Amino acid sequence: MRRTIKAAAFDFGKVIAREPDPNAVVDIAKMAGIPVDEFLPVLYGIRDGYDRGTWDGKEYYREVLARLGAAAEERVLEKMAEIDTDSWKTLNPETLRLIADIKSAGLKTAILSNMPHDFLRYARTNIPLFSQVDAGIFSCEWSLIKPERGIYEALAGTLDLSPGEIVFFDDIPANIDAARAFGIQGILWQDAATARHELRRRGIVERFC
Repeated sequence: MRRTIKAAAFDFGKVIAREPDPNAVVDIAKMAGIPVDEFLPVLYGIRDGYDRGTWDGKEYYREVLARLGAAAEERVLEKMAEIDTDSWKTLNPETLRLIADIKSAGLKTAILSNMPHDFLRYARTNIPLFSQVDAGIFSCEWSLIKPERGIYEALAGTLDLSPGEIVFFDDIPANIDAARAFGIQGILWQDAATARHELRRRGIVERFC
């Protein structure tokens, strides 16, 4: 028998936030003076360290450049980190409405995201949702990143629920697979309308429009 859902958790990037402007990383590569096709594999190849909280923004970009045999002044590193942060600031209003409706239906809500300290500082000051959810599990604060099991354990523990009572939306299949392996009802994100349909399928029809 399927357990009653008592909480819904959401990834941030490309779920709560829209997909970032692809020109952002192109601009950063230009600032570094490195061809974008050489820059991106290193940028994303060590991104986990940034999300885990190992580096702040300047340290992350300093490390990226060092691995490419390059360097930049502090003000340039600061600008790179600023462009990175800015690229994630556009929110999806449909997802925000969905989360508000879930909360109105009496369920707990949560954000579970791989997120660096730089963006989290911005979000807690400027995005009301971050103070409205019942739990916020961010990789930089736990030194854990999805799809590591520990971050899902942190989510269930913070919500004080069993994994089967939580539904989790994420756009990355590996993160959903790991959530399901832990017992969370993981659903691959497509859009807010599809998420509403999936919640209805899981027995929230009477409480959720």
